[in-house]
Amino acid sequence: LKMIQSIARTMTRKQKIDERKGPVSLNADARKADIYRIMSENHRLLEHIDGVAPFTNVQDMLEEHKFKRRYVINASHSMRLSGEYDEDLARIRREEKVRREAQMRATQLRKEAA
Repeated sequence: LKMIQSIARTMTRKQKIDERKGPVSLNADARKADIYRIMSENHRLLEHIDGVAPFTNVQDMLEEHKFKRRYVINASHSMRLSGEYDEDLARIRREEKVRREAQMRATQLRKEAA
């Protein structure tokens, strides 16, 4: 991003042109117009890049990974038996207990309200 801005600044600053020692170029205006067209396209692209919002949230990805790890733990019989997943299993049991208690409280409240 900074590189693109630097290039844009370089392209827009005044050029010090020495006195020509030959005939004037016949396509200087066309080249100048082409350079300005390219600069405007670059600026438009830069504004588009600056305006793009992130498409994913790292925290959500970490939570999803932690939840999907349950499947790996469930599939790995030998690692569970060796005790490698004891901490994860305890965490999963705690999370499930909290989730189940919250569901039971919500169900009880609905029963009382009805």
